[in-house]
Amino acid sequence: VLIYSNRTESIAFKKELDNWQRSYPNIKIIYTVTDCQPKNKECIPGKITKDLAGEVMSDLHKRIFFLFGPPKMINAMNDLCLEAGCKKEMINKETFIGY
Repeated sequence: VLIYSNRTESIAFKKELDNWQRSYPNIKIIYTVTDCQPKNKECIPGKITKDLAGEVMSDLHKRIFFLFGPPKMINAMNDLCLEAGCKKEMINKETFIGY
């Protein structure tokens, strides 16, 4: 499961990600858009929340997480994972600085 949060509907690699999702039935991609009301019905308005994560992954506490993005987002997603009952050792983080 990939939950991909973006400010706008200008989502990097969306075409490629959608192709993967069509080609591999075990891949599920959820797009969220935070700074506008999305026109694309595939996009969910708002930020990633614990409720959203729980809806798309009923086994949240068993999964390995890979968090990628700016430092503030990584901190927020790390806290979300911990609040949802995920094990700290199952959370991997990579921050992207400068954008």
